[in-house]
Amino acid sequence: MSKPNQPAAAPERPKSHMWKNVGYVMREAWKADRGIVGFMAVFAVCTAVLPFLGIFAPKLLIDELMGARRIPVLLGIIIALAVLSIVVGFLQDYSQDRYHAKRTYFTLTLRKQLDEKSLRMKFQNTEDPDAMNQMEASRTAIMSWGEGMAAVPLELAMIAGSLASLIGYAGILITLHPLVLVILLLNVLLVLWLKNRAKQKELGILPQISEYSRRTEYLESTMSNFEYGKDIRLYHMGDWLTHRTWDIKKKRIALYYDLMSARFKPDGANGVFLFFREIAIYAYLIFKFVQGRMGIGDFTMYFATIAGFTDWMIRLMNDLVDLKGQAAYAEIYRAFLEREDDEPTEDPAPIPTGQPYEIRFENVTFRYPHGTQNIYTNLSLTVHPGEKLAIVGVNGAGKTTFVKLLARLYDPQQGRILLNGVDIRRFDREEYWKLFSVVFQEIKIFAFSVAENVALGKALQEDRLQKALRQADIDKKINSLSHKTQTSLLKILDEEGIELSGGESQRLALARALYKDGPIVALDEPTAALDALAESAIYEGFNEMVQDKTAIYISHRLASTRFCDRIAFFENGRVVEYGTHDQLMALGQKYAEMFRLQAHYYQETNPQEGGGAQ
Repeated sequence: MSKPNQPAAAPERPKSHMWKNVGYVMREAWKADRGIVGFMAVFAVCTAVLPFLGIFAPKLLIDELMGARRIPVLLGIIIALAVLSIVVGFLQDYSQDRYHAKRTYFTLTLRKQLDEKSLRMKFQNTEDPDAMNQMEASRTAIMSWGEGMAAVPLELAMIAGSLASLIGYAGILITLHPLVLVILLLNVLLVLWLKNRAKQKELGILPQISEYSRRTEYLESTMSNFEYGKDIRLYHMGDWLTHRTWDIKKKRIALYYDLMSARFKPDGANGVFLFFREIAIYAYLIFKFVQGRMGIGDFTMYFATIAGFTDWMIRLMNDLVDLKGQAAYAEIYRAFLEREDDEPTEDPAPIPTGQPYEIRFENVTFRYPHGTQNIYTNLSLTVHPGEKLAIVGVNGAGKTTFVKLLARLYDPQQGRILLNGVDIRRFDREEYWKLFSVVFQEIKIFAFSVAENVALGKALQEDRLQKALRQADIDKKINSLSHKTQTSLLKILDEEGIELSGGESQRLALARALYKDGPIVALDEPTAALDALAESAIYEGFNEMVQDKTAIYISHRLASTRFCDRIAFFENGRVVEYGTHDQLMALGQKYAEMFRLQAHYYQETNPQEGGGAQ
């Protein structure tokens, strides 16, 4: 049982058996493209047949040469061998080439599932390092060309072909002497055991490699991201970032060295075993030939069979070890896909139609996953229909968490959040999100056009777009560009893309909220890049735009407070002061003190000052 106010830990997912994971991959391959399975069946048959052409043809030729020496028979054997070798070899190569072409599509379908899962899983996982490491490991699982889970169909075909060949080899060797077969099997099984131990070590360090890969990817993307260019140069961060990246890469390289060492040990052992095995078995073969108990044709056949059995057994052994590793990759991939989703609510309640909306937090207790203390404990707060509520306080007071909970990016451990008296957990999440026009303090600009950055996938209406840009006071900037609203932002996908300033980016984000026109508005410090006067002007103008909608304004600066109906002063996750601006000023406590400290920023002492960051 979980402790009070603490989310219960998710039960650890039981690992699947290797063959269950193999079966999972094959089912996914069948769904992606049935041709994969068909071509691999052809490949397996060709793999099984091809080696015996090189075993029986020489025996038949030698026996005929040492016997009747019939030219037509010799020519027939040679022609049959040539035709079969060409046909079987062609089918093997063709099926393998076709598989590789189809495998690319299979890999893309696996990646599509991974991307869809990333967008569907609970939002809290996007802020969980464990989940992010697991997602990175899942990417590795499908993108490792020779070792990833998409290689399972080919590996399985190679194993099936090798196994069929080995059965044939064993049938031949047992006619030589059963002990020869036993020696070969014991030898190979011992090496298989050593290789399996090496593979276990490899799989054991995969989480570390994924962690280092994720860190390296972040550092490299930071160094190549234009947004960080000024800070990197002015703060001389180049050498520091380079050295930090290289230190992580060296740790990853050290892990690869350990892998190579682990892989070399069974190979070295196999070399030693091979030396003594070959001496013993070939000595026995020569002895039988010298004693006249075996003809030259049989000698050649057994000689080729012994060499082939060893090679194919080692190949089968390696393929089984590789398949186990690929199945382990599939296990990682499946575990990520089975992470808890934002599942649709069963029998959801209809979204209330009465607007404006009332929002009520009732005894809400919340702690972030892996957190050590509650952000809120029994928090209660009501935002009345059509009310403008300002939430203020110092950094870390729990202001942003309020919006995350209201928007159901997280659910509280205890208590309820009500919309017009209905617990928001009873609503379909997708339908509920349609109510919100939210601007967070971390503005994200996409490498698409201005219009796409505002509409965000919704049907584009030019009049509505221009109105939103005008209300956000960024229309003059956008319409001055050569391609106006079709101008690309950032230079990631378009070398002619433009970079907006911090203030311009925040105005664009405000235009998004205005374009969506949700009945509940939440602005979470979206104007930090603007000066105080510009911020105040933005808030006052935005307040007029939202009209009678329920709105929540969050800021550590108090530009948003004077025109709001109520103000909630947060401290350590609690509402310590609540009321109108005049009431809190008359109270003369923390809000009043903070307002007086900031008040001179809102006085237009210089008419040339103000405006956003341009």
